Amino acid sequence: MKTQTEYKGSIKRRLIFIIMSVSFLTVFIGYGSFVYWYMQNQSERTVNLAKTVGLVLGQDFAKLLFLNDISSASDISASLKSFPRLESMVLYNLDKKPVLKYSKNNENFSVESFSKNSIKNIIIKDNILTLYINANYQDTHLGYTQYKFNIDTLWDVAKQNIISLLAILILMLIISYILTTYFAKRFTKPITNLVSFLEKIELSNSSNKKIVTNELNEYGKLYEEVNLMLQRINISHKAIELAAAAFETQNGIIITDKNQNILLVNKAFSEITGYKEDEVIGKTPKILQSGLHDKEFYDNIRSGLEKNKFWSGMIINKHKSGKIVKENLTIHTVLDDEKNVMYYIASFVDTTLYK
Repeated sequence: MKTQTEYKGSIKRRLIFIIMSVSFLTVFIGYGSFVYWYMQNQSERTVNLAKTVGLVLGQDFAKLLFLNDISSASDISASLKSFPRLESMVLYNLDKKPVLKYSKNNENFSVESFSKNSIKNIIIKDNILTLYINANYQDTHLGYTQYKFNIDTLWDVAKQNIISLLAILILMLIISYILTTYFAKRFTKPITNLVSFLEKIELSNSSNKKIVTNELNEYGKLYEEVNLMLQRINISHKAIELAAAAFETQNGIIITDKNQNILLVNKAFSEITGYKEDEVIGKTPKILQSGLHDKEFYDNIRSGLEKNKFWSGMIINKHKSGKIVKENLTIHTVLDDEKNVMYYIASFVDTTLYK
């Protein structure tokens, strides 16, 4: 009994690889989409935060810019401390001159030049987002403000979620392996059952064997076709057995191709003609001609086969030993589905003794 072979390119392994790959790809695409959304949303949140700061400190900006209230500068700086992501802030008057600058770490820094076009731009460099907005109070334009906020980079987001990401990957690995192994086994089981069934089949009793399945899909159709194929093989096998029994009769039988090259002879042929099978295979029946028939005789045989696909009559051939043998010969033409000649089957009996 053959043992089941684990093929290197088995469908089961390929299915496991494909499903596992799709699972990991899904996780990375999902996480990548989340990171992309987070980064986009982070910029929007930062802009909204800057507008909120402007609204909260609008009154203090008005005191500093219009009333020149120096004490409001300290109030502004104290209020800005409550926004941990704000790195620095510069307040410009309407003449675009800096009036107040704030640094999260109280560090001195140079003020960047400002133009109205800066209002439209948001600049992200490394992990710093820089933007300019109008400083307003009760619909009164006071000046301009520059904000620099600290934002998360892609690496920052990854570091924040590295533990969760690893946990998800490990969990996905375990779940994916269990699911892929289960479904791959279910998917390939009908195939392995079919292979095992075919390996155990013996041609002689194939009619008594059928493979049964409850699959109502392509596998079910495949099993039906296999059973139908086995049924046809069994019918053909029986036909071959009958043909083999009929082939070994007392009559000599020759089977030739369409060019009259001998393909097969039976034992009776050798007994009547004296030629063994290996001496005539590939040759033509001319090897048996006695020379006692003229060309017209053989032309009549060919003409009869062409018209009627059949010829029967007496013929005088020559034994391998050289003696003359009188035979009662019948020739049949075998045609294919398109009516083209495939084989000639000749059957003859030695009538010399009868005579």
